[in-house]
Amino acid sequence: CMTGSCFTSRGGKLEKKTIKVDRKKGMKLGIEAKLDDKELALVQSISGAAQQYNDLLPADSPQRIRVGDVVAKVDGQSGKQIMDALSRTSEKLVDIEMRRSGLPNFLMWLRSSSRPGAIETILTAPGFKRWSKLTSQLGTLGFSCWLLSGYGAASLPLWYFGFSATVAYKLVRCCHDEHVSPGVPHCFRPVDQDLAQVVEQAWVSSSAFALKTVDQWRPGYVNAA
Repeated sequence: CMTGSCFTSRGGKLEKKTIKVDRKKGMKLGIEAKLDDKELALVQSISGAAQQYNDLLPADSPQRIRVGDVVAKVDGQSGKQIMDALSRTSEKLVDIEMRRSGLPNFLMWLRSSSRPGAIETILTAPGFKRWSKLTSQLGTLGFSCWLLSGYGAASLPLWYFGFSATVAYKLVRCCHDEHVSPGVPHCFRPVDQDLAQVVEQAWVSSSAFALKTVDQWRPGYVNAA
């Protein structure tokens, strides 16, 4: 919980999509896929009617067919029948049920199977995404401080970027409680807060601690305890 599980939990999920490709009779669909587990087929290349379908959509449209997508059904056919359905040229409107990874387009080359691997699971996990975002924000702040510090570039990896990653890890990791009743989860998700909220809370806590410390050193202060 406090180390790796928060960075993999809920990662690797595939989003379900339904796509309808309209084509001329006798035209090939143009989706080359690999059936790698007798149930799902990984898209290897796109041409023909599928490419024409993509060309009609904006480059960033989520409805585009992408290499790395997973074909689950074609016109209601699944399993081994997927490959036969992809090669047909009879149907004018082809109904394709797909599964899409949460990986960005430039990382889709990581997909070599219809099932998400370890790297994909980590990169698409909410905890890892939040850690990356916080590390980037803190690292940007650390880099600004480094520019003003006058220290050499050798201090950047450890003292600025390293501490940024460590602080972000501290904010993202889950809690673990060994003293719970049977059937109760031992892991608890962290509070999902933006960096601005974390800084605000840290400022309030630090201010309260500073005021309390000053009060304790004032003449005439009496400890109520």
